[in-house]
Amino acid sequence: MSPADSKPRVVVDANVLLDIVLHRSRYVQDALRVMALGFNGRAVLVTTASVAHSVRDVAVRSRGRAALEVLDAVLRQVTFIPETVDSVRAGLSFDDPENASLALACLEEGVVLLATREVAGFVPFQDRGIRPMLPAVLVARLSQ
Repeated sequence: MSPADSKPRVVVDANVLLDIVLHRSRYVQDALRVMALGFNGRAVLVTTASVAHSVRDVAVRSRGRAALEVLDAVLRQVTFIPETVDSVRAGLSFDDPENASLALACLEEGVVLLATREVAGFVPFQDRGIRPMLPAVLVARLSQ
């Protein structure tokens, strides 16, 4: 088993990535602490291509193409997990298909920790093992 195998894998949701890319003053410090978990080797940070594309679209609309440099730097710290056709199709039947597709992709990959400011959006998946947490809560739990 490699050292990376023993580290918890943490999904980074779009809102956490946007907090960094858009430098949302109220949330950026907690989001950066999540990223520091990966940088410091305490966790493996993951996301999906759909999340990255959503973040890119919002960031460019909000800050222009200059936001792409920040997004690129952030995404260099993140590993991508696949979204299968099954997870995308199944996600379409939920009220929030983006959250559902992300949660289902995580379950397929065995990733259960989720850094998000939208904890309530993942309630339908908690009984399947998804553990959504506010960034500050996640950092506190993994720093113990």
